[in-house]
Amino acid sequence: MSPQSGMSAQLSDVRGGNTLAAPFGRQRVRPSKVLQYELNVVAADAADTVTSIGGWLFDRAMAGWRVNVAVGEGGDAQALRILGLKVVGLNALWRSVEADSVAITAIGTSRVESGDHGLTLRDPVGDVVFFGSRAPGGFEGQVQRVQYHPSAAALAFKAHALAIAGAGPGSTDGVETLFRCGRSAGLLDADLVPVC
Repeated sequence: MSPQSGMSAQLSDVRGGNTLAAPFGRQRVRPSKVLQYELNVVAADAADTVTSIGGWLFDRAMAGWRVNVAVGEGGDAQALRILGLKVVGLNALWRSVEADSVAITAIGTSRVESGDHGLTLRDPVGDVVFFGSRAPGGFEGQVQRVQYHPSAAALAFKAHALAIAGAGPGSTDGVETLFRCGRSAGLLDADLVPVC
């Protein structure tokens, strides 16, 4: 028989033989609104995303962040889903961001360098980081190189995602490099360690 609201269990006191009624469950206090953490990724392809920052994205997803990825045409979504990421279209990327959300945007430098005219960074939601083989140009010293050390679980899942994406197993590195634009976002990117 399953516990229902109002039911109680009978516990007997060994010494006095008295019976004590204890409720099965407590009322749960739920706040009316919960702060959501969101990480939006814009990338040229899935393999580049998994190779560059797959461990960071996996660890964020496992920590409860909503991680949405918009990849170019023909991107292999299965490699991203292995990491617990949601693949969305570019137009749907920032739609779920609400007033009770905190967001970080990660942009692949290969997507910026390709001259993608569908990508306009007028007023990004939240803080911005870039990933890829080199820092993006045109920011005049505002970009700082940072590193992330993925968890052991992230490295294991990243290795499987790399195999699905067709990247070599040697791409599973213990350090991932990103480029932070502007100042640190405090606790949101505290796991990104600056490189001197």
